[in-house]
Amino acid sequence: QKPFVCEFCDQMFSHKTSLTRHMGNHTRTQGTNVITQVQK
Repeated sequence: QKPFVCEFCDQMFSHKTSLTRHMGNHTRTQGTNVITQVQK
């Protein structure tokens, strides 16, 4: 069961920490606009 889903690419994770680590990939590659969207 993978209840945590990335809002940007729909990849699924079983742990929130895995999703948080994955989100770093989006913020590093797409710039500050993504950081703003994640914080909303």
